[in-house]
Amino acid sequence: MKNRTVIPECWDEMTTRQFKYLLRKVFVMMNNTTITKDDVLRDFANYILGGNAWFRLFKNKSTDYLILVNGAAEILSWIFDIENDEVSLTFDTTKNILPRIGKLIGPKSAGSDLRFGEYRKACWMYNRYTVEHDMASLDGLVGILYRPPSTSIRPSTSLRPSTSLRYPDKFNGDYREPFNEYLIAKYAKRVKRIPEHIKWGIYLWFGYFCKYLMTGEFYIDGTEVSFAPLFQSGGDPDGKSDESLGMTSVLFSLAESRTFGNVDETDNASLFKVMLKLLNDDITAKNLKKQ
Repeated sequence: MKNRTVIPECWDEMTTRQFKYLLRKVFVMMNNTTITKDDVLRDFANYILGGNAWFRLFKNKSTDYLILVNGAAEILSWIFDIENDEVSLTFDTTKNILPRIGKLIGPKSAGSDLRFGEYRKACWMYNRYTVEHDMASLDGLVGILYRPPSTSIRPSTSLRPSTSLRYPDKFNGDYREPFNEYLIAKYAKRVKRIPEHIKWGIYLWFGYFCKYLMTGEFYIDGTEVSFAPLFQSGGDPDGKSDESLGMTSVLFSLAESRTFGNVDETDNASLFKVMLKLLNDDITAKNLKKQ
């Protein structure tokens, strides 16, 4: 065969189209107890292999094709985890597999373009949905994270900042329109028609990002950085970082010190710049205690 089919062996290798298809099938499984994870895996394997296109290659050898599908499904078994008879997705990547939905653009992978204010409010919506499972909170979360493209990037360059000499100073790091906490209701209304399984996929991504922020390592300006020390005093690894760190109090403390400016300017600061400032203050305070 000229075309080679790649079976993803981790979430980072999954394409946006594949992820959307999988989310839809998992969502159906969640609402239909007669469908098992093996059914989903075989269906997903068949989808990745091209379904009828591959079947025609095998002509009348349907058994051979079924063996191929089962083999691919076996490779894909990493997608699910079973604990106490409960089936769950093993979602564990900071890569945003859903970079855009229609005309709306989501955060960059690893949350590299998140602003402090939108992160605070997204955490609030995430935690509320986790507890109450209400669509209003899920819409709020998705609406906060997915916004129209910023006017500082040119449409012809897709999601890349302008490199034209005619626009040397326009790009400010915002790939999406600036976040405004007073427009959350508008943001939520804008994403209301997005299929629920897609919104759920965004919920999965943000939850893992929050967990990774508290436990993982990031490469910032060529340096490996871990923010774990900031959360070692009882942080919740399930994404409730606004509660464990006290993001609102952090906002006012930083605004009072004018590190990034006033309250609004601090909220508009890069999430990672704020985290680096907090980490530096934490290291300084610990060093002073040792003296």
